[in-house]
Amino acid sequence: MNRPVLARIPVLLQCILAGCASLATLDPAGSPLPTEAAPMTPPYPYEVLKGIRYIDDGNPNHDLTIYLPDHAYRKPAAVLIPGGENFPEFITFFSERGYTVLSSRVRNDTYQKETGDVFCSVAWTHTSAGEYGVETDQLVVVGGSMLGGTVATLASIDDTSPYMGGCPHAMPEADRVQGVVAFAGVFDYFEDDFFPGFIGNVAEFFGGARDDIPKVWADASAISWIDGSEPPFLLLHGMEDTNVYPHQSEIFADVLEEAGVDGELVMIPGEGHSSLIRSEAALAAMLAWLEEKFQ
Repeated sequence: MNRPVLARIPVLLQCILAGCASLATLDPAGSPLPTEAAPMTPPYPYEVLKGIRYIDDGNPNHDLTIYLPDHAYRKPAAVLIPGGENFPEFITFFSERGYTVLSSRVRNDTYQKETGDVFCSVAWTHTSAGEYGVETDQLVVVGGSMLGGTVATLASIDDTSPYMGGCPHAMPEADRVQGVVAFAGVFDYFEDDFFPGFIGNVAEFFGGARDDIPKVWADASAISWIDGSEPPFLLLHGMEDTNVYPHQSEIFADVLEEAGVDGELVMIPGEGHSSLIRSEAALAAMLAWLEEKFQ
């Protein structure tokens, strides 16, 4: 694994050195469109399918929306973003470039509920998304900050059953996802790589302090589960992040490398915690990674 990989991503390097005029003008890197597709460049047309329920219990936080590009321009990978409704620019960017994007709402009052909803939305995608024309054999899950750690755990944990209570869909035992992208992810809650007070602030979210229920905190740390069987990872982190320090992604990248997992770490100059997922450089880096991994 080569780290950092800024020099290996021409679109990202171009953005850093010259600046990108706007997200709409970024051209996709990698393979050309299939020959049968009409000769056009992004934005590609796509359909928005709203009001889908991955748990039909009346809770609005169990809604899911699918952004389905026209079949002539559709890329092989589908991208699932738990909590994606908070990042409309992200959804538009990838939908307009031919990627099927699924955005699921999740509850965020406790770690157990949030993780269960993330896992269940993935299970729903495998059991039901085909009814909407979504292919899931190349499914990439994306998360930021604590949800970045959650999607990493999803791809790494041995047994998902503790989080599947109340989910009416079966989680695949293997090949749950074929790729993971984490923006400024939290991968190890036993490091002190956070703004002062963070660990105390999230104690209620976990149901107890770190010293009182260490197993819960350890199970929530994706770094605990890496064994070499994981899919490819892309880790993106802003170099100016003072909420979740870049060291979180650096140590996780080291663990992936030691386990032989295909991983890339991209450090984005000038970006902080909140701005990262809207950064043109970060979006270009993810686009280049998708084009490389999913042809």
